[in-house]
Amino acid sequence: MKTRHLLVQGDARDLSFLDDAAAHLVVTSPPYWTLKKYNEHPGQ
Repeated sequence: MKTRHLLVQGDARDLSFLDDAAAHLVVTSPPYWTLKKYNEHPGQ
């Protein structure tokens, strides 16, 4: 079975470049700012 993978980094509010029903799975990692502390970083 052939598969096609596409990794896109950008604004999730603009998906105009994708055809309807183009994605079967979407994985996101939104910036939670101060809600969750991952590591000590000056910008967090």
